[in-house]
Amino acid sequence: MKSATFLSGMLLPILLATIQVGEVVGRIAFSDSVMNPLAANAMSSKPPTVNFKPDLVASLNKCSGTSCSSSMNFSTPAAKAFEVGQQLPGIPFTLPNSWAGNLPVNKTTPDQQLWFWLWTSETATDTLTIWINGGPGCSSMIGAIAENGPFLYKDNERGPYRNPKSWTKLTNMLYVDQPIGVGYTVGKPEDRNEVDAARNFAGFLDNFYEAFPEMKGKKLFFTGESYAGLYLQFMAKYEYERGNPHNLQGIMIVDGVLESDRDLQESVTAYDYATHFRELLALNDTDLATIKAYSDAQNYTNYTADNLRYPLSGPLPPVAADDQIITMRALWNLSAAKYEDEDNFNLYNIGQRDSEPASILSDGPDQSSVWFSSEEVKKALHTSMNDTWYECSEVFANSTPIAPKDTPTLQGIIEQTNITVLVHGMWDMRLLVNGTKLVVQDTEWRGKRGFQAPPTARFYDSDGVPAGKYQTERGLSLVTVDQAGHMVPGDAPSSAFALLKFLLGQGELGSPYGADSADKAKCKRST
Repeated sequence: MKSATFLSGMLLPILLATIQVGEVVGRIAFSDSVMNPLAANAMSSKPPTVNFKPDLVASLNKCSGTSCSSSMNFSTPAAKAFEVGQQLPGIPFTLPNSWAGNLPVNKTTPDQQLWFWLWTSETATDTLTIWINGGPGCSSMIGAIAENGPFLYKDNERGPYRNPKSWTKLTNMLYVDQPIGVGYTVGKPEDRNEVDAARNFAGFLDNFYEAFPEMKGKKLFFTGESYAGLYLQFMAKYEYERGNPHNLQGIMIVDGVLESDRDLQESVTAYDYATHFRELLALNDTDLATIKAYSDAQNYTNYTADNLRYPLSGPLPPVAADDQIITMRALWNLSAAKYEDEDNFNLYNIGQRDSEPASILSDGPDQSSVWFSSEEVKKALHTSMNDTWYECSEVFANSTPIAPKDTPTLQGIIEQTNITVLVHGMWDMRLLVNGTKLVVQDTEWRGKRGFQAPPTARFYDSDGVPAGKYQTERGLSLVTVDQAGHMVPGDAPSSAFALLKFLLGQGELGSPYGADSADKAKCKRST
């Protein structure tokens, strides 16, 4: 994690703050912890109880169509033991059947267990899609109940509701809490880095297919956001190195960390971001001059203009390391200062102007989750984790460097998968869109460096509405999504739905007419 020390002699005192690359619903607090501020909680307190609504309420919200159907059944005793059923504590309507529980990462250490929640597709499909959240150390339940799962429960004021853009309408969905130490996982966190996490994930995956053999042979897709951009690259590399036993076909990374050194996705393009969004951020000339002074001091200011080119003739020139993300902090702090209440500033989505109600993911007095920590919910979801549930926790406590031979490259992932999709929300101020474009342009795959043309084609969401821009070349697609931040499935569900369709081969990015349109042929993926 980048530490909180600062360049001397600069124009603006920067708040002593370390921001975690991770997903926290709503605004993330500034913290000196190397982890997400939610990760520093001791996990030993007795879980609270929940005042659930009477069961009678469940009969008031009946299913319609396929919204409560499951397309698969499973035959093994293990799968039967994981069956959740169609009712969950505190959810006042019937759900599709699902399966959840802990599985060991290998047979020699059965006390080390990841946790999963499997939802089958509402219609028959030959695909299985895995969703991973980032952090590092954040639970994939963020994605499941705040972004793309069959029901959403973002806050206690609104309560739970069905998700009309649930990804289970297109594919079987497997949400996994990993590495050890996250969410409902069991065991002492011992992973030293992403290599260890990928190896343990592969062991878990083997055990999952043993418990659910009906999933064998289905096309497998990895998806995730934020720090999962690194997780998924390591996981995919490990799968292919062992012969791709589970038929991994493609990968989609949403606002993801693409390289362990994140300078290009952070401070290098911060001044570009400030000038482009100055009106939305209410930045004045003095603010921009301040940000530019930081950027100038690190020789970042003209980097994008000089180097973001299509095609790019050679490797990008090196940039000065910014371990303290100085220019980014100037951008964050000046933007936050424009709010009467700085708590309303959300660097994960600069289009969000008001504070959000307390999230169910962190509504406890110590930023734990009352719902996930309740004994009733734990029993329903078959977890053997006995402590309080936290949205984000500490992992890689004894981190060690990763050898270059063990480090995946974006090139390797693109060339080994049938399809790779990179997604970036334009309103994300945690990782910046021009930085992602620079990373792509600096990557050589299938004989050429970067895209040969810029991402200017119009992207349409699943409702046929123009929603961003994209470019597809040689098996890689980069899609920028308008009016969405760091968590695109939560901010722009129709866009995320269309992106998943494309990943699965069920739709096209450039068609406003949908996957079954006669115009589909006009919008074929380029290869």
